[in-house]
Amino acid sequence: MRFSNSGNKWELSSETPGKGCKDPTLVKWEEDKDDERLFMMAHCAGGYYDVYGSTENGGNWYTSGQPINRVWGNSHNRKGYGVQSGSTTAIIKGKKVILITAPVYPKDNGKGRLHLWVTDKARVYDVGPVSREKDDAAASSLLMKGENKELISLYENKKEDGAYNLVAVRLTEKLKRVKEVVKTWKDLDRALKTCRSGSSGTVDLPKKGMCNGRVPNDRLVGFLSGNSTENTWRDEYLGVNATVTNGEEKGSQWIDVQRVWSRGSVACWRHGADCAVLLCEH
Repeated sequence: MRFSNSGNKWELSSETPGKGCKDPTLVKWEEDKDDERLFMMAHCAGGYYDVYGSTENGGNWYTSGQPINRVWGNSHNRKGYGVQSGSTTAIIKGKKVILITAPVYPKDNGKGRLHLWVTDKARVYDVGPVSREKDDAAASSLLMKGENKELISLYENKKEDGAYNLVAVRLTEKLKRVKEVVKTWKDLDRALKTCRSGSSGTVDLPKKGMCNGRVPNDRLVGFLSGNSTENTWRDEYLGVNATVTNGEEKGSQWIDVQRVWSRGSVACWRHGADCAVLLCEH
């Protein structure tokens, strides 16, 4: 619902998003000073978090064009609803980002370990665990204080008897890492737009083989380039790496941003529930 100043009343959006989803978290996302939108994340029966963006001033909702939709699983083996995530927005290094907390479930004991992520709605970086190791973290919320100087996570800890207690933790060191990651994104964005170094400490991009001309990076979710090993192709934006099978290198030649592997090599690059498969045939 939104309040219409012209009609002086509350109005429902024309569409109802989130079939099979519940308990959404909402944050405000400003495209510019005259265009305020909302960002909604809800946990769904399919075992993932659906992501929605609103039209201007929250009049309607859409899922298309959301690169981070269904990136996060929300329950054991992505089955069932899971729990509510935490989220807040911040402006870091002049860049608008969203901070998200959601539990990750290891296979050994099944307890949820709360992780912090940062995203600009295209790239996603896992900052790491933030809940106490022995806790079984469930629903969570995030609070940013003091002009992005203090980040606090509040989460439910499920006890063995089924009861819950609340735990609050300051994420001082994690916030430092968030700022480092956002700086890396900004430097690489700037460098790829011109195919030059993003800063004095950045290796010259053409010499590194990362580009031979301007690379558009609006909504670019990742960049696979020269940072690779026999079976891993690393994302320069610090996101999910591609996994290479039969990855014997044919040589050190680079064609734009693609490594030349031996014939029959296959690289799988996962983003959300999808896998982009790169098959090398020479």
